[in-house]
Amino acid sequence: MYFDGVERSNGAGAGVLFISSKKDLLQYSFVLTQNCSNNEAEYQAILLSLGMAVEMKLPQLEIYGDSALVIKQLTGEFEVKKLELMPFRRYVGDLLAQILETSLHYVPESKNGPAEALAGITASLAYFDEWLNRVQSCQRWVTPPLAEEEAEEE
Repeated sequence: MYFDGVERSNGAGAGVLFISSKKDLLQYSFVLTQNCSNNEAEYQAILLSLGMAVEMKLPQLEIYGDSALVIKQLTGEFEVKKLELMPFRRYVGDLLAQILETSLHYVPESKNGPAEALAGITASLAYFDEWLNRVQSCQRWVTPPLAEEEAEEE
């Protein structure tokens, strides 16, 4: 599974690409409606993809992303220092624990092209709210508000 999150001045998006063992492709793109940093967009992308993987009951998942920071924070190589990223890290950890076997890999942007393209397209579309509301949506995936979840834990 490849993921990417993109933040632009006019919007943010997430792209996810699942590749089955038979080389079947499942491509998803998401408009992120909250203003966020690029790192938050990357975390949103992996949260959305892991949520789908859990819902699909995948027993194993190889995960590829082009954000060295996010991948290294998830593997424990880097410490999460920014407070706003801590809830994301915790929630991703909870989702990873629901999949029997996972591996996380950093890939350069050049190897993450399809996921990046999906994220970039939806980030650009976020600017056109009126048009976007006319686009038919088959299913909506929603991540819970992380700030509210954190407040409940305290």
